[in-house]
Amino acid sequence: MSKNKFKPDYALAPGAIIDEHMEHHSVTITQLATHLGIKKKKVKKLLKGKAPITQPIAEGLATIFTFPVHMWINLEAGFQKNIKRLGKKSIIW
Repeated sequence: MSKNKFKPDYALAPGAIIDEHMEHHSVTITQLATHLGIKKKKVKKLLKGKAPITQPIAEGLATIFTFPVHMWINLEAGFQKNIKRLGKKSIIW
């Protein structure tokens, strides 16, 4: 069995997924910031891929959206790995 691993030529910021969930659940930046216990400025950085999803943030995201904590952590890890491999010019927000 071959072990072909998908290696995209882009780095998808986890913030793009957060943004989709915010839209789907009608959650505002202010509401998300309050729920996560962080400032709106940090939420905006999360959405742009300029702030990482930490364990506490992942736990907060898991309580408001349907994905579990480990999924948010894995999204961030994959994003960081792809940035290192491809460089920041390949980021999709």
